[in-house]
Amino acid sequence: MPRARSPLAVLVLVICAGCASPATTSPATGQEGVSASEAKSLGAFTAPYDARLDLISSGRGQWVLRLVNRGRHPDDYSFVLDPAAAGRVTPARLHLAVAEEQQLTVDGAPATIRVLSRGRNAEIAAIPLS
Repeated sequence: MPRARSPLAVLVLVICAGCASPATTSPATGQEGVSASEAKSLGAFTAPYDARLDLISSGRGQWVLRLVNRGRHPDDYSFVLDPAAAGRVTPARLHLAVAEEQQLTVDGAPATIRVLSRGRNAEIAAIPLS
């Protein structure tokens, strides 16, 4: 009979596995990268690459958001709207130092904005805009 592992041992294994391989495969799709919800459930938000996306204001088809690099390393970010034809994100890409923050604007129809981290090679945040 296999020995049961403590939750702490499992957490350490998940964190160490994330450190050993920069590219993560999604259990849901089998493709490289994980969604924000998968990352949270896998404990990946403790990774060296992390960010926080906050909605600051909205109105008349325009949303203003703030992205903060919460990781331990500088990172490059790109933004994707779902559906893609819903509008435009300005700027389309950002480089942020550790703890640096910057505002971005979405113009268009309601959509979900997704933040992709180059350092983690995965989606790290998503907010529905309505």
